[in-house]
Amino acid sequence: MFVFFTIPWIFVIALVVMALGVGVSVLQFILDHIIIISIILWLPVAWVTWTMWKYYDDDDDEKVECVLYPLFLVPAYAAIIQIIVSVMEALENDLFGFFLMFFTVPLEVIIVLVGCMGITWALVWLYKKVIKSKLVTIVLGALVAAPMTYFLWNLNW
Repeated sequence: MFVFFTIPWIFVIALVVMALGVGVSVLQFILDHIIIISIILWLPVAWVTWTMWKYYDDDDDEKVECVLYPLFLVPAYAAIIQIIVSVMEALENDLFGFFLMFFTVPLEVIIVLVGCMGITWALVWLYKKVIKSKLVTIVLGALVAAPMTYFLWNLNW
């Protein structure tokens, strides 16, 4: 004797809609409280960077890296927040566009992270081979990261 258990399609559709509803509420919470979340995320990063810079007897290469890598996470963070905003707008306006974002959003995040870490790697390489000054390298990193953050924050994905 065979027993077949079939799942009605309406049940599958209801599960997808419920999952989308939970996702929307989480994204909306992030957007509503982004300032508080940013402070909670970046204060420990700043504290670890400061303690690595001040109290440890690391060589100068590691000190420059421990400043530049968190510095270039700020533009990546701004880009990820804007990607979340674009996902929310697509969910509100265009459901087909929202489903297309399942393929494009991970690629966009990877491109942003690889780009930011590549710039950091290039600056560390310049510090080791050409610049040889911690202050100049960090100021150059800040001068690159500031317009990059502004551009990525104002970019409409």
